[in-house]
Amino acid sequence: MNDLIDSQLQALQIKSKHLVDSLLSGKYRTCFKGQGLEFEDSRQYYPGDDIRHIDWRVTARTRIPHTKRYLEERELNLSFLLDCSASMRWGNADRNKIQTAQEIISTLSYAALKNNDRAGFVACSDKIEGFVPAGRGRNQHSRILHELLSLSPKSKQTDLSQGLNFIEKTCSHRNIIFILSDLLCDNYDTSLQALSEKHDIIVLLISDTLEKNFSNAGLIHLSDSESGEDFYYDSSQAKNREAFRNHSIQQRKHSLDHCQTRNVDVIEIDTAVDFMAPLIQFFQHRHILR
Repeated sequence: MNDLIDSQLQALQIKSKHLVDSLLSGKYRTCFKGQGLEFEDSRQYYPGDDIRHIDWRVTARTRIPHTKRYLEERELNLSFLLDCSASMRWGNADRNKIQTAQEIISTLSYAALKNNDRAGFVACSDKIEGFVPAGRGRNQHSRILHELLSLSPKSKQTDLSQGLNFIEKTCSHRNIIFILSDLLCDNYDTSLQALSEKHDIIVLLISDTLEKNFSNAGLIHLSDSESGEDFYYDSSQAKNREAFRNHSIQQRKHSLDHCQTRNVDVIEIDTAVDFMAPLIQFFQHRHILR
């Protein structure tokens, strides 16, 4: 088992290095570097200072208006939250949703650590299933990948709020948080709102083509991966295929609405398509907006 994990880890490291060095490195730096501000100290307020930066606590204590001073952050803190519930095991023979997520986390964490940023990792189902505290350097990349590849979730259910709340408790500084999930749950609104007020959140919404369109394959025996419920689906009926497609469209709209109303960026990822294209497009778009 350890030999298999070691070989998978090495393969991920090689692929991540190639993708970052050839495609992503410069785009990562221009997208994220220097975007944050970190509090340094307070000084007396002078006319013309931005009133949004008034330090009310110091002002109340000294009875003299003070404003906060900030330093541009020289290093970034990245956190990766992986939904490892059973629905993320869905996919085709080549690659399922969680395998796609593993490759993305490996690539982005390598890009971060190459730039001397800090990266940490959390996995959750309806409980915390894995955790790597934030750190930097080559060994940190190996630690994250080993935790990723060693995951053996104890639960099939989804409660994304468990992971969001855990990150809120463990991240004292502002983080860029990547959430990798299919968002097939409804219990994360409050936690996502609270976290988005303190951190920069980016959701990678991962889906599989078969979730969007079923072909005519006759009567199919299906099983809900999280509840275990078995049922039959007649894919030979056009009205059934259309109902399935509409349900998928509504689920996607529901997930996007949840994120957009909280100013959370979303990158849509399909397991059948190279994930680098939407990542690069997102980085370029965000750089233009900065």
